[in-house]
Amino acid sequence: MLLKSDSLVIRNAETTDASILGTWWRNGKIMAHAGFPNGLSITDEEIAESLSKDSDNTYRRLIIEADNLPVGEMNYRNIGNNTAEIGIKICDFSKQEKGYGSRLLIMLIDELFINCGYEKIVLDTNLNNKRAQHVYEKLGFIKVCERYDCWENQLGELQSAVDYEMKKDYYIRRFKEAEVKFYKINEIDESLLTFAVIVSRYMDKWVWCRNKIRNGWEIPGGRREKYDGTIIETANRELFEETGAIKFNLMPICVYSVRKEVESFGILFYADISEFGDLPENEIEKIDFFKESPAELSFPQIQPKLLNRVKDELKIV
Repeated sequence: MLLKSDSLVIRNAETTDASILGTWWRNGKIMAHAGFPNGLSITDEEIAESLSKDSDNTYRRLIIEADNLPVGEMNYRNIGNNTAEIGIKICDFSKQEKGYGSRLLIMLIDELFINCGYEKIVLDTNLNNKRAQHVYEKLGFIKVCERYDCWENQLGELQSAVDYEMKKDYYIRRFKEAEVKFYKINEIDESLLTFAVIVSRYMDKWVWCRNKIRNGWEIPGGRREKYDGTIIETANRELFEETGAIKFNLMPICVYSVRKEVESFGILFYADISEFGDLPENEIEKIDFFKESPAELSFPQIQPKLLNRVKDELKIV
């Protein structure tokens, strides 16, 4: 397996990775949530021997890389009935809480559902690991049960676990079904344009809004209101309301449409922002600036396509 998304890579663990895995597995701080607060007593040679037996059809350890450096591990196991059990551990503490977990999970889940033929994915985590539970539930994993005092850690302390599952049909509906199309600016009658989305940059970083209600990151934009004379007025108003931008250059890129049950149309804009004022009081919790798309998008099946369209049009790498 070799999966790539921007600076992130998921690849098969090779015997040559035994040393880095050994460093992680023998570290009690890294392994505490897995039940080994003193770390594992295992040699690099034993790890290499174990890795040599990995198979795509049964069990596979994976290495996570960020910016060409190994930062953690994932794995998947075929447990039968078209079901895969997965796990993830970001072992480089400097890379934790940066949104990598959600992105990496989506990369692996997509591969297992779409290209490997699995119909269900399951995982579990320690009941005390609230951060992991938040990530899994945000992605759409369903909590199956909580198992209390169901296993002992390395110190003989009873531990509890939470079991989650996700089915392929749910993943397809949430992440794959929305069809996005692009049209030339004058190809669609202006009366049909009901949304304005403004992909924006500030000091060479993309501007994203955190929505309080949907609890996810979004590209600035919104619905055309009756008092908006034109769709450009919509774009100017939404950019200010959702980011506080007061000085910017606005450029229409194209018309886009999203089809689920019906096809709806909007204009995709690009804005180069030079100054912000105070963020107005509304559903936006905060804004932030990213070199790449953040994790936990409100509309993951739509927003990356809009961002990539702007990148292509403006030749932004």
